[in-house]
Amino acid sequence: MSFHYGSLKTLSERAVVYLKNKGKSESTSSKYVWIWKQIDKYLYERQITECDKNAIIEFLQQKFGNRRICDLTHYEKSCVSQAFNLIQFKETGEMFETIEHVPKEKAELKGEVSNLMLDYLSFKKSKRLSENTLSNYKWYLYGFQKYLYENGITRCQRISPLAIISWSSQFPSGHLGAKHAALCTVRNFLRFAYDEKKTGADLSLVVPRDNYKQQPKLPSTYTKEEVVKILATADRLTPIGKRNYAILLLIVRLGLRASDVRALTFDNIIWSVNIVRFEQCKTGETVELPLPSDAGNVTKLK
Repeated sequence: MSFHYGSLKTLSERAVVYLKNKGKSESTSSKYVWIWKQIDKYLYERQITECDKNAIIEFLQQKFGNRRICDLTHYEKSCVSQAFNLIQFKETGEMFETIEHVPKEKAELKGEVSNLMLDYLSFKKSKRLSENTLSNYKWYLYGFQKYLYENGITRCQRISPLAIISWSSQFPSGHLGAKHAALCTVRNFLRFAYDEKKTGADLSLVVPRDNYKQQPKLPSTYTKEEVVKILATADRLTPIGKRNYAILLLIVRLGLRASDVRALTFDNIIWSVNIVRFEQCKTGETVELPLPSDAGNVTKLK
């Protein structure tokens, strides 16, 4: 059975209702809608009147190239899935069934080795690491602890180079990113254990170093000329352009994270004292920063 809803906008609106009825959060639905809008723009610019599988494939090839699925990032794979979900919904009125969620094994740290791991996590927390980062550290340390306990190693002094080598060799070949993170976490933990005199030798030197290379990142800094060019991309003659210009100014002037800028509302601006007050998405801490006059002037023209 094929569902023909006339326009992509109407189709996506019905698809959002479907997601809501399936219990998907508004945040999850917005991710679907974002890629669907990209598809709509692609079809409009090329005057393609029919949104079908071939059109979706052309769009994805234009956006991600001819790379294999296994070479895409997690985000890119999500975009591909969300794009084809729209076609699936158009043709059947439903979307791909997702694999039933299996709750992640709870990372419980118990015993002598685990107590030292908890001390290590407390030390890292004192360095003001985010809860998400600490949670990742805990998970990788739990995996190391689990391996040690399964092999009868329950005391720090009994951790041997052979045990470390054996643990590091048990990662599946397709999980390079996870293996790299686990190796780094355990290496730093073992260095901490040696500094605390809990091991007789610095076992961090035994942890293998892999050849994992992260994907290229956007530059962390821009030159003055590049900043000027970025600001010039906003069309200040339109309401949306003025909004974009104000957002760019806040990033340039205050160095805000993209996640914090995305969550800003007019309620975060205290006009009486010209400050921006918001809760950081990453740390959860409330921050107050001066509102740049140029950004404030643009913002008032909403």
